[in-house]
Amino acid sequence: MGKVVNFKSNKAITLICSMLLVFMMSLAIGINADAAQKQLIKLSSGKEYTSYDITGDGKKDNLYMSNSSYKLTIDINDENYVLYWEDFIDNYYDGCVYKTNFYLYSLSNGSRYLGINVIGMYDDQMFNSIYKYTPGELIRSLDATKILNGPIAGMGSTSYPVKVSGNTITIKFNTGITSSGIYDFNVNYRPSGNKLKATEDKYKLTLKNKSNGSKSKTFKALKKFKTYKKVGSKKVSYTTKVGEKLKVVKICPKSKNAYVLLKRTNGKTGWVNFKKLSYKNVK
Repeated sequence: MGKVVNFKSNKAITLICSMLLVFMMSLAIGINADAAQKQLIKLSSGKEYTSYDITGDGKKDNLYMSNSSYKLTIDINDENYVLYWEDFIDNYYDGCVYKTNFYLYSLSNGSRYLGINVIGMYDDQMFNSIYKYTPGELIRSLDATKILNGPIAGMGSTSYPVKVSGNTITIKFNTGITSSGIYDFNVNYRPSGNKLKATEDKYKLTLKNKSNGSKSKTFKALKKFKTYKKVGSKKVSYTTKVGEKLKVVKICPKSKNAYVLLKRTNGKTGWVNFKKLSYKNVK
């Protein structure tokens, strides 16, 4: 015969409360997980959507997108917007766009964004642009390609999916600083008015693809050059020696320049303009 529970006893009440608490927590976890999944929704070209709030007003909107090799058309509640690839893709030429991914990003503060991830003719031609709808206008909140394009050859956003968490959108970039391989780094963006702004300007580098037998981010300096305590500072941290082993730690990309943080074997660090580097890989 099963044990009879006395609902009048303190132990029974404690047991029931504990069971209810566990049940409510499991529901909360399920709800939070579902909400997190809905922060990023992949959309398809040529399909009409009526189940999502695009404008952020709490109402479901009508969305339709179509794209060709030279333009993208977006319809939001019968308002038509045309984006030409050549307007935001450097060195564009007809036919360079062969795959386009569309996303709806929803932040915890209620802001909605349309993300456009374009893969060009070659795998290293990746472009991420993010747009926000305001009444009668589609504003480009972030053009990740142009922000980091130029200081270092090969720098650009990658084909990794953009991540959304809370009020933060994260984009992964890559670049070749030394010929030892390709380095990845993540940039977090948060809303600032109708724009998305980076939360910092210095990023930790991860060696992604190794080449030439390199096993680390270490290289040898081929000539002397000064490193500085801060980006843009005139206070010297240390001067390298010819043949000295240095390790790449961080990157600080700017509109026309990029700075890298180098660490000596004794642990001392210093910043240097990328253009000043003269190196040889260490295998």
